[in-house]
Amino acid sequence: MKGVGASTVGISAIGTAVACKHDHKRNRRKNKIQGRRHNTQPNTAIFGDSWHAVDSFYGKKDYAVTGELKWTGNFTAEVFVTATFYDGRGGVLSSDGIDSLTLAPNETGGFQIDYLNAHPKRVADYQLATEVYRK
Repeated sequence: MKGVGASTVGISAIGTAVACKHDHKRNRRKNKIQGRRHNTQPNTAIFGDSWHAVDSFYGKKDYAVTGELKWTGNFTAEVFVTATFYDGRGGVLSSDGIDSLTLAPNETGGFQIDYLNAHPKRVADYQLATEVYRK
């Protein structure tokens, strides 16, 4: 398993979090960010995640992390995805979540986590985490 930077590990109802198996790199010169190594629960995989502008109901530019999550466990699960947003120095700007995804075994669902705080241009990085509960 390749790794970049440090990873934190948390515990939830199902087990200990492990990092996903792909590298995320960021290119600050082009102001593109891709998430840090994610903290995902066993049997969850996040892929295709990205930070970008999204349309809002009020016609202004909002920002969000979007992606897909695959559940490979052997029971129907309620999976929560949480994003933590960081500034250029690694300080936490915000930690936001979404409503849960209910996924059957081997099912994939899309998610969008909106950045709800002011100054989205200060976001230099993000990290996603999952929590899994038996449904």
